[in-house]
Amino acid sequence: MKRKILVALLRILLVCALLFIGWGPDDRGGFLADRARLGLLLILICRHIAEIFSLRTDAFAVERKHEAQQCWAPAVSGLTGILLCWLLPCDDRRGILTFAESAELRWIGLVVFSAGAAVQLVAQRTLGRQYSMYVTLRNGHQLIQTGIYRLIRHPIYLGLILNIVGVALAFRSLLAIPLFVLAAAFVAWRIRREDAMLHTEFGADFARYRHRTKRFFPYLRATKYPFTRVSSEHES
Repeated sequence: MKRKILVALLRILLVCALLFIGWGPDDRGGFLADRARLGLLLILICRHIAEIFSLRTDAFAVERKHEAQQCWAPAVSGLTGILLCWLLPCDDRRGILTFAESAELRWIGLVVFSAGAAVQLVAQRTLGRQYSMYVTLRNGHQLIQTGIYRLIRHPIYLGLILNIVGVALAFRSLLAIPLFVLAAAFVAWRIRREDAMLHTEFGADFARYRHRTKRFFPYLRATKYPFTRVSSEHES
């Protein structure tokens, strides 16, 4: 628990530092003057604090692996977070490739980001010790079909996409578009690998689960594709 608290505190300090450095350390008051931006900062802090209690495992541990440990995956996630927290505030203050000023858009962004954070926390809590930053299977891995996974198969990735969209709106930034495209491509690649891995591991059980659930949003038709190869590693 002490290690998790320390990591959470370091993340909070890093996020705050990046936001204020991006905005400009000479005008912290200007950053906090906008309530939507202030709300986003508070949600980010609460998100990291809540993760202390939602994560019940070491997200970087690999107990079973099919190909490689994919150490670059956390690096991609971390780099995306750094760019969002530093580049978008910088963009917002200087008006570089931004939407027209709109308090409504900023508040919508805050709501979307909050929804994404909540979805990720609920999913992590549901996965328990099976949650991992990698595409991997834990020892004694089970096919989780309860909680939010009863309706959708990839809520953590849904939360990631909502986070990027929310931050982009909160900082009215068009520069988030290429980051969104890269994140979407990364998510699509990971989903294909995870679904193939789970299909190999659980066979007909996963096929039935996949048939009655959606990737992201309930009640939307899922795209079908063949499982052509055994992938490697992560949650379910």
